Amino acid sequence: MSVAGLHGTRVSVVIAAYNSERFIADALDSVFAEVSEQDDVIVVDDGSMDGTAEVVRRYPTVRLVQQRNAGPAAARNTAIRLSTATFIAAIDHDDLWPAGRLDRMVAALEANPEAGYVAGRQRLMVTPGAPLPYWLKSTEPEELERFQNERGTGMIMIRRSAFDRVGLFEESMTRGGEDIDWVFRCREAGYSEVEIDDEVLIRRLHGGNITANEDDMKRATFAILRKRAQRRRSQ
Repeated sequence: MSVAGLHGTRVSVVIAAYNSERFIADALDSVFAEVSEQDDVIVVDDGSMDGTAEVVRRYPTVRLVQQRNAGPAAARNTAIRLSTATFIAAIDHDDLWPAGRLDRMVAALEANPEAGYVAGRQRLMVTPGAPLPYWLKSTEPEELERFQNERGTGMIMIRRSAFDRVGLFEESMTRGGEDIDWVFRCREAGYSEVEIDDEVLIRRLHGGNITANEDDMKRATFAILRKRAQRRRSQ
């Protein structure tokens, strides 16, 4: 019997949305091509000032929550607290899921009960005419492939019980890095990682991504390292 058969909801798909009117329909379409009646989709509108909520309401089975702007980590945490699913899968509002990713990631976690999360590969998709982020030198295939094995939120699926033990995303990290911080905390708590050799995310680069800001990313990296050092000192 599958985990879903024992516990009800199999996967909660959580989406933190802020001024997402331009992209979120594409993201939701890719999600609904993957989910089944055992899964649910929760979108947290993090204080958007555009038509994000109106777009989301076109999808009647989506659970839409609206809150004051608090950052993507806080928005994801709101969705996770509402979820009763066995597994949590997050996707950014401007990204896409490739076909087959959800079932493959669920199968990997069911086969590896000691793992706190499963990770796969991402494919970068640069919007024509959009400026490249500072960390990407070109759109040559070998350059794009350098980033296929990161551990961002959209590239992992997390066991809900790992959140219960490790804690949720660090909400003070409002400009990125909360996903890598959580992965470090998960490993420090004794969970293993299971990796699958599958593409699980199509990451769209359009010039407005949060990771395009070099100063923000430097601050996020410093925060990750500082918090990790603090945890080590407290042991």
